[in-house]
Amino acid sequence: MEQAQQKPEMHPTQEVRFAVVMYGGISLAIYMNGVAQELGKMVRATAPSEDDVHHAALTDGKLDGTEKVYRKLGRMLSWGSRRRIRQRRRRADL
Repeated sequence: MEQAQQKPEMHPTQEVRFAVVMYGGISLAIYMNGVAQELGKMVRATAPSEDDVHHAALTDGKLDGTEKVYRKLGRMLSWGSRRRIRQRRRRADL
């Protein structure tokens, strides 16, 4: 029997909001649909759990394709921001 996957830990330091304005004629409809779907995948991959904001809503196994890339990118950005916060605190202590 396969073990159930644990939801990965998350340590959000800030909320990022995206505003997207898409307009155009019929010729751009397919392109706009693709952009909207990718934004939806990014939200799905990085969404926190409703029960515990320090864990992701979905396990890594439930993500597919670009969703895995968005989760990895979110982790990388989070690690970088935490590192910058620690560096600022060290400078402030000097």
